[in-house]
Amino acid sequence: MKKTLSLLAGAALLLLAIPQANADTFTFNDHWINWPGYDFGDTNDVHGSHPQIEQMVITTNDTSGFLQTVQVIFASGSDSRLVYDSLFINSYNTTTTNTQWDDWDYFVHAGEQHGAGQTNGTVPNDGLYSVNPNYQYTTAANYRTGNPDGIDAGSLTDMDLNFSPSYANDILTYDLSSYDINVSDGFFMAYAPWCANDVMGTPEPATMLLFGTGLIGLVGIGRRKMR
Repeated sequence: MKKTLSLLAGAALLLLAIPQANADTFTFNDHWINWPGYDFGDTNDVHGSHPQIEQMVITTNDTSGFLQTVQVIFASGSDSRLVYDSLFINSYNTTTTNTQWDDWDYFVHAGEQHGAGQTNGTVPNDGLYSVNPNYQYTTAANYRTGNPDGIDAGSLTDMDLNFSPSYANDILTYDLSSYDINVSDGFFMAYAPWCANDVMGTPEPATMLLFGTGLIGLVGIGRRKMR
């Protein structure tokens, strides 16, 4: 028992030594096929040839609890990103709607209007937004038809219309460190391209109860060195 505890303590110290100053890093694998609640019988993780999402890596400031970065990692060596695309953020520090996992508080749209003709609803301009209560999704009109692929422009309030993620080496990076998005009580995030060919979300809220519980959180959720 003592040996096991020593090994765990050593592992925790090693993880904390990762060169990510004052940051906690959480890695999630893609476990979604369809958007939850929008199952149309498609059993393939990727509907079509791309995009193919592998992981989402989220870093937070371990002192302030503010969100730092979100990275969506695609299958290596393929032209995976399909714009426009959408990042959905639910902070448990904020309540926007009366729903559970999809109580979205922040939303990022990127890729201009490309693919807008393949979407039902009003596609917003590029940028970072707060999400209004009782929001409406936009949904894919082709491919994985009916699955959410964004949030309707009428359900959003501008925060920064100049915000844009960066994309290189199959990694899409959202640097949100300047916006004081507090996720110290936990979070839920999701990502979708306009066709909803491959959608992804972090584990449901029950899993994220481990967030912020020290070593248990580290072992239960996992951390990784950033690429």
